[in-house]
Amino acid sequence: MQVSRAAELPEDLFDHILWHACFRSWKQKILTSVGKQCFLTCAAVCRYWARLARREVFRFVALRSADDLRRFRVLLDAPALRGLEPVALLVEDLIAIVSSAGAPWLHLVFTRVLPVLKKDVVLAVNLLPAPDHTWHALSPALPRPLPGSVMPVRTLAIHNIHFLSGRVLARLLASLPRLVSLLTDNITFGTRLTSQDFLRVPYGLRLHSVTSDSLTIPLALLPRLVRNSTPKGPSARPSRVAGYFLRRDDETHLCEILGHFRTVPSDSYKLVRQYEASPNDNPASTRNHFWFNTHDLDVHGGQRYTSPPLIIVLEPYTMTSDAPTPLYVRFIHIHLEPSGGLGLTDYGARLWPAFAATAAKFKNLQCVEAITPLALLQGADGRAPHDLAPAHEAFAPLVKANKLRFRVVRPLYGPSGALETVWLASRLPPPPRRPALSDLPADVQDVFMRAILPAVLRHAGGAKAFWEPRLPEVQRILDALPEYRYHWQLWRDRRVCATLAQERVREWQSGFGAAALRGMALLAGRMADAMRAQGMDDDAVRSEMSRIVKTGLGDARAPDRRFWWWNLVFDGEPKRMFGSPLVLYTFSHHVQTVGSVRILIQPPFAPWLSPSGALILSVLAAERALQAYSTGAFVEPRAFSAANWKDGWYYNQACHRFEDISRTAHLENVIRDLHGKYWPLLVNCAVAVRAQVDRMPLRKGEGLGVLGALSLGAPWDGPFLAAGETAAK
Repeated sequence: MQVSRAAELPEDLFDHILWHACFRSWKQKILTSVGKQCFLTCAAVCRYWARLARREVFRFVALRSADDLRRFRVLLDAPALRGLEPVALLVEDLIAIVSSAGAPWLHLVFTRVLPVLKKDVVLAVNLLPAPDHTWHALSPALPRPLPGSVMPVRTLAIHNIHFLSGRVLARLLASLPRLVSLLTDNITFGTRLTSQDFLRVPYGLRLHSVTSDSLTIPLALLPRLVRNSTPKGPSARPSRVAGYFLRRDDETHLCEILGHFRTVPSDSYKLVRQYEASPNDNPASTRNHFWFNTHDLDVHGGQRYTSPPLIIVLEPYTMTSDAPTPLYVRFIHIHLEPSGGLGLTDYGARLWPAFAATAAKFKNLQCVEAITPLALLQGADGRAPHDLAPAHEAFAPLVKANKLRFRVVRPLYGPSGALETVWLASRLPPPPRRPALSDLPADVQDVFMRAILPAVLRHAGGAKAFWEPRLPEVQRILDALPEYRYHWQLWRDRRVCATLAQERVREWQSGFGAAALRGMALLAGRMADAMRAQGMDDDAVRSEMSRIVKTGLGDARAPDRRFWWWNLVFDGEPKRMFGSPLVLYTFSHHVQTVGSVRILIQPPFAPWLSPSGALILSVLAAERALQAYSTGAFVEPRAFSAANWKDGWYYNQACHRFEDISRTAHLENVIRDLHGKYWPLLVNCAVAVRAQVDRMPLRKGEGLGVLGALSLGAPWDGPFLAAGETAAK
């Protein structure tokens, strides 16, 4: 008998023989029961060939029934012969071919087979429906209760399965805590698939990659991937898992964008959550960004290409909230040239205009960054960047919205041998910059700060109270100032001066609310101490202060609001109107900002310079603080302003004209009747109250956010007004 020399063949040559003999359409042979006879024939030549062929025989294992599973488990437990590896070390792909006939046995794979295998196994569940079975009849093949256990399953491929709902698929994923990649093909559901089906998967799911031929599955699993990317990981309690969801309009635009990259119905979408990303590689290196990949088919060359990779940056308002939290598309990072040589001119002629038009629809999108090789933008000399006019034409909607930037990559091998990147700024208009004080000439900056701005605030305090100081209104105030009109350098930079004055008026207007809260915190402590000195306990103090505040507010429209007056006992005569310490303290904000000397220019007091607008803002700020104390709810400034400035017009039949009945109009009518000699007294009283109240130290626990009551004219507040009257004389 002649000795076989088959053992002398090199291993790579034998692998090549096996590939030609057995590897053509291997999956189709396995799934159609063709078998592995070619492997067994090669294994019978010699022990050396048997060891090599054994690896290929057990690399792909197909289980068609429960009997196959039991026999395979016996084979796994059997000891291996000398020189041969155990079967548990050879299995890489386990394919379960499940039919609706017979009792379910797929769950036995998770408990009896997968824990024994030594490698990270790819489990593919493929249902081959018979012609007489409908898709709905195949769902019982998957058992509903699946036992959870720790198994080395990292990739799960599911083909041709119909699930009754998304929760059935979620239960399947729940039994694989180490699953990181999910591949689906031709998956259907009996009900509409939503992200809520996957948010109750228990703690430990490490899923970060989803590949599917349908965009529905990646988008449904997207909130779960976002939840997995939180620093603390998903919660162990299902009720603690945050309900992240993609906004409906963003989901629609995202589907439209990804639809631009596909050309055949069999394309697949791949969604991957990146664990690590260097900030030098891309600016979207955050823990909540995802790769969307699609696959296109080149019909002419018959070669399959990968379309331009997308990095979609999704930003939720919070990463730890348990409440339903919307996700927003904030950033899109895309390569202009896909693999396969299709560049900006060929592939992008139809793609980029449609892509740019869709990307511009995202309301919360901040930027689209386009990466392109240097070869696409090089000039004739190979160095100078080419004109970006074609790119600007293709991305016209994004350029118009100022949401596009380019990054050009070229290989510059330095001493370390690493690739470097070169940033190329496109010809986008610079973002609008707000004017600053430095934009004015240096010799007029001091004049503008020391003379113009105080004069603007003085006139703003005497004008009608602003709801929102708009630029035309501020410009009219500036035009009324002689020192501004006759200064040609300031007149030349009218836009800069008006913008700076508008910002200063806004700060001045917001200061009334802060002054009212601070005055309430200080006066509340003073009033509470006085009540405790009279023998009242804390409960009685709180009750009395609440009663006084409610009494002081009174009718919302009547001019007899008690907190306007200094007298506690209302007598109906406006002798000391607006003498409340809280109103005076709030009004002192305007007095300190402008200066009492500039308010009281000279006797007799000029009535057209009376700070009626500042007094209206002071009264409204005091009312806002009182209402917050009375109701326990802080009213936002914008909502409070809308309630006081909103249109309240009605047609007066007697006068045959429309009249304003808003809150501010009512205050203007009341203040218009004040005598001119009253304003010096009011200004000096505000100065006296401010000087006296500021000497009160804040106690522990009090501050700007502490809402307290105020003295509505109690006897211990008499020295405030007396000091003001003395100063006025």
